[in-house]
Amino acid sequence: MSPTPGNANRTLPVLSVMMTQAELWNLRPHGSNPCRKIRRYRVKPRERFLSVEELKRLGFVLDHAEDTQAAAAIRLLLFTGARSSEITGLKWAWIRGTRAVLPDSKTGPKTIQLPPPAKAVLQSLVLPRFRGRLMA
Repeated sequence: MSPTPGNANRTLPVLSVMMTQAELWNLRPHGSNPCRKIRRYRVKPRERFLSVEELKRLGFVLDHAEDTQAAAAIRLLLFTGARSSEITGLKWAWIRGTRAVLPDSKTGPKTIQLPPPAKAVLQSLVLPRFRGRLMA
């Protein structure tokens, strides 16, 4: 699978789990998983940003979305670079001026800067500001 190293790297763990399960079911001899010593391909990290045209199309779709909270969450993701779980679990009590101070995240306590577009998204939400979650 060298022409498609990404596919190979995603396939290897699936096949390994299948082989391990076959061992547990006594369909293969124990310790015979052929995937155990196979190394994954080295792949170059890739980074991709939306083009101006793609951003325009996304903005149009979000402007016309039926689910305004989902659209707001996607905009906050774009404007802050936060993780999706950080945005969907965001609480009003954590918003402090131009920052969102998260008591816990994947990497521990974290402060997310809220640029003016992100603040505008938050202000556009017509939810009552209670101590609950921002995104229901």
